[in-house]
Amino acid sequence: MILCLQLRIIVQILHVGRKGKKHVFPKKKSEVCFCFLSCHSEKPPNEIYSLPCRHQHCLTCWQGYLESNIISNGCAQSISCLSRCNQIIDDEQILKLLINNENLRQRYQRFLVQTFVDTNRLTHWCPGNGCTVIVKMKTYSPNCAQMIECDMCKTTFCFQCLKQWHAPIQCSLLQKWEQKNQDESMTERWILASGYQI
Repeated sequence: MILCLQLRIIVQILHVGRKGKKHVFPKKKSEVCFCFLSCHSEKPPNEIYSLPCRHQHCLTCWQGYLESNIISNGCAQSISCLSRCNQIIDDEQILKLLINNENLRQRYQRFLVQTFVDTNRLTHWCPGNGCTVIVKMKTYSPNCAQMIECDMCKTTFCFQCLKQWHAPIQCSLLQKWEQKNQDESMTERWILASGYQI
């Protein structure tokens, strides 16, 4: 079950020559990790990383595993131990393991920010064209339109529905009004397309 084992062992390396003869190299005492996950190689202890579950894997395998997860899932799902146990690897540990891959590190940090904004009802991205400002409210008022003016792009919008500011009407009434207008527009298009005469 454990894919990598760190043992203090006496290593006896066997090398098979071209004619099938086994050559025995001198025995030496060393500390080695055998990573059986994907690289099937021996690694020194400083190239091994484990979570609190104590499943140990080489840094190369960890980095490949994280890269695969981040590219395919972003932050949509939490990333668990490489050994497929229930131990979740936290964001700090992920960033620590990605120290040598700045592009992937930045991509993961962008996913973290995006996930935070998307899941926090007190934050929204400014809806201004190309604006990257995050707006954060101090309190949440679900039935009250709140006017925001972005400090960066000067867009004025409603924090609740992210539409152009619509005082004094509530967001729910604005949504009903827009739906009514869309329905009437669809009816008008149908009339014109079908050639129906009024």
